[in-house]
Amino acid sequence: MLVCKDLDVAGKAAHSSNLNCVTIKGDQVSKKGTITGGYRDAKRCATAASRRRRRRRKKIWRLCHAGWRV
Repeated sequence: MLVCKDLDVAGKAAHSSNLNCVTIKGDQVSKKGTITGGYRDAKRCATAASRRRRRRRKKIWRLCHAGWRV
């Protein structure tokens, strides 16, 4: 298994070295040519989305209380 910086490098390395490769982001390229998806931290994504929703709610609240119609 080789660790590569991106999918382009992983694809070339897997083909030329006959080894399975993985990118830094977790995408896997097999020596047979298949590519599978990378790792995505669901907790981190949900936290970021929650933070964005909270900011939007605060902004709407401020606008409503400042006399703006939303």
